[in-house]
Amino acid sequence: MRFAVAAVCAVWVVLPFQQTFRTGVDAVRVDVAVIDGPRPVAGLSAADFELRDSGVLQHVESVAMADVPLGIMLALDGSGSVSGSPLVNLKQAASAVAGLLRPGDHAALLTFAQSVNLMCEWTADRQQLVDAIERTRAGGGTALYDAGYAALTMKDPQGGRSLVIVFSDGDDT
Repeated sequence: MRFAVAAVCAVWVVLPFQQTFRTGVDAVRVDVAVIDGPRPVAGLSAADFELRDSGVLQHVESVAMADVPLGIMLALDGSGSVSGSPLVNLKQAASAVAGLLRPGDHAALLTFAQSVNLMCEWTADRQQLVDAIERTRAGGGTALYDAGYAALTMKDPQGGRSLVIVFSDGDDT
């Protein structure tokens, strides 16, 4: 009896358990915007697109046109390194994005310096967003990485497509 147990243990050590994993992908969704100036191009089909992955041509099966609401998180640098005209320019750029909101779209505003602050909750009200942008003042260090993390994790409760836009000089201090 002891011999049999020892033999089983020896086989277990010599022949470890091997697992087999399988994976697959049936489809990959790729969002694209085809525009001619400020207007979207309509009437496109799968034959109008060429998609390559690492240089390998992929089959495009279908193309769907849909107006899906957009949730835009604006992250605006309010640190000392952007004081003066850089902050003015960043505010103008953020306000321009707010002006592009379409019906059904939502946006929110985070500002960051040495800390991250939610200055405007998710809203469809362009003016509320622009007012919050204008209240941004410069001073302190730059918590860019913290702001990026916060912006990426604060999803629009309305759903839809998400977009994060960071307005900064790019230095995390």
